[in-house]
Amino acid sequence: MKNNFSSFASLFNRLSGTGQASISICLFLLFSHSAPGQDAYQDPVFTSYFQNETGWQAGDATISVALPDGRALWLFGDSYVDRAYDPADMSLPCLPFVNNAICTQNMANPANVEYQSTFDHPGLNQYYWPGKGFYYNNKVYVFWLERTYVLNGMGQIVGSTFTSSKCAELSYPELELIQLHNISNPLGIEFGKAVIVDETGGWLYVYGSKTVSGFNRYYASRCPLNNLFQSWQYWNGILWGAAPIEGNHIQPAGTALGSASFSVFPYQGKYILLSQDNGYLVCGNEVAIKLYKSDSPRGPFVFHRLVYNITDSYNGVILASYNAQAHPEFGGDLLISYNVNDVNLPAAQCPNQCSNGGRFQADTYRPKFVRLPLSALPIELLSFEAWAGGTNVQLKWATQTEVRNKHFEVERSRNGTDFTVIGKVPGTGNSNSIRRYDWIDLTPFPGKSYYRLRQVDENGQFSYSPFVSVRYKVSETTVYPNPVQQGKLMVQTGSKTCEKMTFLLYNMNGSQVFRYEVAENADTEIKVQLPDNLPKGIFMVQISCDQHIETLKLVIE
Repeated sequence: MKNNFSSFASLFNRLSGTGQASISICLFLLFSHSAPGQDAYQDPVFTSYFQNETGWQAGDATISVALPDGRALWLFGDSYVDRAYDPADMSLPCLPFVNNAICTQNMANPANVEYQSTFDHPGLNQYYWPGKGFYYNNKVYVFWLERTYVLNGMGQIVGSTFTSSKCAELSYPELELIQLHNISNPLGIEFGKAVIVDETGGWLYVYGSKTVSGFNRYYASRCPLNNLFQSWQYWNGILWGAAPIEGNHIQPAGTALGSASFSVFPYQGKYILLSQDNGYLVCGNEVAIKLYKSDSPRGPFVFHRLVYNITDSYNGVILASYNAQAHPEFGGDLLISYNVNDVNLPAAQCPNQCSNGGRFQADTYRPKFVRLPLSALPIELLSFEAWAGGTNVQLKWATQTEVRNKHFEVERSRNGTDFTVIGKVPGTGNSNSIRRYDWIDLTPFPGKSYYRLRQVDENGQFSYSPFVSVRYKVSETTVYPNPVQQGKLMVQTGSKTCEKMTFLLYNMNGSQVFRYEVAENADTEIKVQLPDNLPKGIFMVQISCDQHIETLKLVIE
């Protein structure tokens, strides 16, 4: 690269009020192990590729971009580059470091990770934090988030604030800067965190985050691929419009996901969002990496499953962890990275190796990698339907594939947010063919209600389907008494009179056992005498009033 990416060595401690940049970290014992009850497993080999003694040596962010020549572009945040590494204790000096770093990796020879350069700082007390990048039409594009340091009265850094988003247009394969594009950030949303290139639909989807009351909300925008960074549209919860609406993010209503950095990528007709719970750079706080899914790139993204619980520790203290990222361009099981940090702040409750300057153990500030088996990605749900019929609501769904599927739990809600379990249907286990399921809600809510499926694996992991809504109208047609004795009952059609009324009685095998008709000018209340030879038990009644049909349950005692 040309010197547009000249190195900028910061002399400040790492501080961030946003949970994006990291904070300083000196040595002893570092342990890493996986927790039970999760699907992902450690990849120590891939982790070792980023344990270098020269060049890029340590850092965070850890965002990858696949290039068509077989290279991966790696984008890092605060980084140590060619510092005085001590192999005896695997330590680095606490200062100085650079605010970002760009590396390349030969995906066919991944042990060779080469530092390229650092994207120059935009101005005094400012720096660039990396966002996601992408390749399109023989160019490489990288989003950069411009941030400004917050200083106290003594000129010391106490945090940073978001200023604006940029996108660097680079030549390919030289990776030289051609142009720096300004990106709009309505409502202060930090767009550029995740990207999907949809060449079939002709769109570039760009995702952003905003911290609201301590939670990170995610938003979706898009622009045409044939007119990049122009004609922006924002998903406002209803349609793609000229501006986002702050309350209408791409999570389900009333929820907020994890840390400020996240990944979104397509998989087998679905869209996957990977994020880590926001731990606010406190050691041992919020260690869960989670997977969310949607049928659309605009969401809503609903929780699918726990991926991994981070347990990397130093001197018996679990390190601060943050900014999990997915790297689907690497083959095999899904590659996932996360960052660890021995934060140099008293409130972080960390070992605090750099509290007195000096040195820190490099592995306490290097990315870690795990793999998620593809079988843990969503069971492919082909369809999920619900409709009202008579006195019940019928549900039907079908799956394309299943892996370790123990059962489905049917959940119902009045408001689309608060769900309760109302039924359970056994799963198939493992299947590569279409499987169909159904379930009937015999006591539906009147009016509009919502249904979803909670799919549970054999190991206890679970995921949710998107919900479907149905409007159930309470029937005006009734039969009484119910249960009925001595075969005498009344059919009441409410305020509706029928030119022709038909009463059909079926046993639970589906066989018709009785039929009664009123040919003309039927009243709203009709007396029916059932045959004396009917056995006791449960029957289904189908009442036709002209073109209107109702199905009811009848008990004969």
